[in-house]
Amino acid sequence: MVEIRSLPPGPAAEWDIKAKQHEERIAKLSQDVEWAETTNQGKEEIKKKNVDEMTTVEITKHALMVQDKTQESTARAKKALDETIQIGISVNAEVKQQGEKLKEIEEGLDQVETNLKRADKQVRIFIRYFKLM
Repeated sequence: MVEIRSLPPGPAAEWDIKAKQHEERIAKLSQDVEWAETTNQGKEEIKKKNVDEMTTVEITKHALMVQDKTQESTARAKKALDETIQIGISVNAEVKQQGEKLKEIEEGLDQVETNLKRADKQVRIFIRYFKLM
């Protein structure tokens, strides 16, 4: 680790600026964490209360919050389902294409087999012909 005070003046100034920027960023993040913790504490109090202890407004807010979370979850599930359907459609199309290619290859192999049988017969005929000569 290099200390800023041991650097020449030019690079030291650059690193000093960077260090101050990092310190500011750390301070901002610390404030954000502190804010999130205090905000979350208020929500925990609502969750900890029994329904009998809650006011009508708190019950309504809690119900709306649960409803929003449920709707968000449903939307995410629907999106995942739609993506799965699209993937299934594309996979089905690819499988059909590959099936067609396999049929073409099989037909080509059948043709090659037929040609080999014909060539084998012709070779036998030539061999017989040359044996007779």
